[in-house]
Amino acid sequence: MRIGDRRRLRRDPLDYPENLHRRSVAEVIRLPQGGWCVSHPEPARQLLRGPEFTAGKSGFFRQDLLPTRVAQVEVGHAVCDVLRARLPDYCAALPAAVADLPAVSRWPAAGNRLVCHCLADLLLHRGTPAGTRGSLRLQPVA
Repeated sequence: MRIGDRRRLRRDPLDYPENLHRRSVAEVIRLPQGGWCVSHPEPARQLLRGPEFTAGKSGFFRQDLLPTRVAQVEVGHAVCDVLRARLPDYCAALPAAVADLPAVSRWPAAGNRLVCHCLADLLLHRGTPAGTRGSLRLQPVA
């Protein structure tokens, strides 16, 4: 991949794949840093469930964890129920998370930082060791 393409990807990682897709007839496009850009749901499913992609990874994408749409919907509902029950806690944590942001911040990294701050107790179990919890802290947002 040319150096200009790498710069464009770093500058706007969301727009760059769209431009690649417009210039290509392929359904799966390899990104300069090794990722993949897939244009439609069916090739995405094939890629995510393929043994070459999932080798050594969790079974999440191989259908053995959530084998049916019904199971996927049930998990989605359970997650929504947990989030809904903890909504007052998240609302209470939001002002402190916003106050921790620098005066000038870059999106979407700043949004990711807010989510991690407010949802820290859901992202890691309360009994998680301090060292592992520390890895959840995001780098300062520029």
